[in-house]
Amino acid sequence: MKYLTVFLLILLSLIGCQSQELIEVFNMISAEDKTLPKLISLRVEDQESASVEFNENIKINKIYLDSNPISWEYITPSKVKIKFNQKLKVSQKYELYFIAQDLKGNTSSFLFTISGTNPNIPILKITELSSKGTDTQPERIELFAHSSGNTEGIYCANGTKGNESYGFTLPSIDVKRGDYIVIYWNSEPEKESFINKTGNTAYLVKADSPTKLATNNGCFVIYDSISGNGTILDALVYYDGEATTYSNLGSASVEKSYNELKNEFEWFDEPVLAKFTTSTRTINRYNGSDDTNRSADFYICDTKGISFGNSNTETLYKPEI
Repeated sequence: MKYLTVFLLILLSLIGCQSQELIEVFNMISAEDKTLPKLISLRVEDQESASVEFNENIKINKIYLDSNPISWEYITPSKVKIKFNQKLKVSQKYELYFIAQDLKGNTSSFLFTISGTNPNIPILKITELSSKGTDTQPERIELFAHSSGNTEGIYCANGTKGNESYGFTLPSIDVKRGDYIVIYWNSEPEKESFINKTGNTAYLVKADSPTKLATNNGCFVIYDSISGNGTILDALVYYDGEATTYSNLGSASVEKSYNELKNEFEWFDEPVLAKFTTSTRTINRYNGSDDTNRSADFYICDTKGISFGNSNTETLYKPEI
């Protein structure tokens, strides 16, 4: 037994301590805990502090913000408040690095990109999405402001964090209740804004994505910040109902995003059926409806019923039987 334990220690040192399966084997044989502490959440609370929580009691060895040491204090034995030595700017990215050690001496290090939080974020909802764009009708995502606020730092992505292939942060825009933000996913807006039919402003924003939105099976999520876990402001999942892999969603990333949204109660049922969408038949949210995080919140508008920057037409597409 002694020689086997020594062999496992040498093997772990050679391949690195991140091999959880080997660590578990060693734990079983040696009856000693070598499991690394796991981070449950990282949340930037405001421009001057953040909090991190682990799955067990830990000791913080060091914390750096952009290579500069910063202070911290323990909220509980497994949760720590990090104190920044400067006010973080919402539009600037910072590197946060820290090392945590559990009571058995097992150590993990973490590196994250964070930014300051925006205390004046408006209530935004996804109200229209086009995933089958053309040169004349490009791929766009429409957000409607249900309250006044500023959009700086809001993170928009084609998946939940860690499952997206592209994401970007909205610029600083002071919106009023009733205004729209239209995101041009991979094309150039023809203007910066316009006044719509109800007298509200529609702001046109370039996402500059190098790739298209998922045509048939996809996801779009908006967060309050790029930092840490973030808070989901809204989400939309769509599919064509024809994929036979990954829970009928066609890809592992969309499946993971979908399951994560369901686990966090940001989506409750099947995705929106987008089989009959075209460049002018888009996914629309019903005007004035409550957000129930269900596919019933949305419909496919009739041909040429797109209305980016204006109230949705609510003329539903009815496929021929």
